[in-house]
Amino acid sequence: MLETEGQLPADERIHDSLREYGPRLIAGLVVLGAILTIGLWSHGHLVLWLALLGPLAVGACIPLLSIEGLTDRINGWGSFFAAGSDRIRGRDTKFVRYVQRPFYRGGSAIWRISEPVSGEHLKAGLRLGAFTYLLAIMGFALYVAIYVMLVIIAIFVVLLIILWVTSNDEEEKRTTTTTSYSQPRERDDDVVAPVKGAFYRGTNWFNEELAGRVDAEGSIYKGTNWLTEEKIGRVDAEGNIYKGSGRLTEEKVGRIDADGRLYKGSNWFAEERVGRVEQDGTVQKGSSWLNEEKIGRVDKE
Repeated sequence: MLETEGQLPADERIHDSLREYGPRLIAGLVVLGAILTIGLWSHGHLVLWLALLGPLAVGACIPLLSIEGLTDRINGWGSFFAAGSDRIRGRDTKFVRYVQRPFYRGGSAIWRISEPVSGEHLKAGLRLGAFTYLLAIMGFALYVAIYVMLVIIAIFVVLLIILWVTSNDEEEKRTTTTTSYSQPRERDDDVVAPVKGAFYRGTNWFNEELAGRVDAEGSIYKGTNWLTEEKIGRVDAEGNIYKGSGRLTEEKVGRIDADGRLYKGSNWFAEERVGRVEQDGTVQKGSSWLNEEKIGRVDKE
């Protein structure tokens, strides 16, 4: 049977149709399959499936749409990546090393490798999909780097807190349990309230015991009686508390104000409140009335 003039054979028409619409059909199926897979099978792993199939769907949209202007613009990005690679050549900052260099060099490599692909729309789609994968990998690497940095910072902060708490516990064990105005010691026998009179340690009359005294000149003594006591410091007329057995070796370690509040520290800038002595001679330990507790009393002379 003879063919009419100007009419192509059926097999040639089918071949031409497949050549023209085949890539768009395949691209549409890819986009549809990616969307269905992400929507139906993600099951709580949406980000992972988007990272795996999202770039593929983005790249497939280009041959599916087959828009000449969009395709030409994407294929023209190669000069942008090449110019960027030339611009950062010779630089070696961390931003260049870990961000700009992978971005520009990766894009240039994608555009160079995909150059032999026939079909401008297909080429643009492959390039855009591969470049989207590159951006996803760089984003994931940035996420991991930030996560690791935050974990390291958190561990460092926890270690600092542990060291601070431990050092405070050790300091508390070494300092006095009444006023904390003396230097670190080995025994609680050094505790003497810096108020004139005999100091008794204990929370009540049944368990208290004589621990020391402060005489009329302000000298501080520790000991359970006059025979075993030893001088450990003094209190001057202004309430400054000094540690040491003599004027040549003593050093300021705290003070007591006119209201009986006790402070630890060698000067006004570094001092902190550690207790107080009430009018009736009761000695309280603590930084405020909210956390203070009775640890002894002074039998004022």
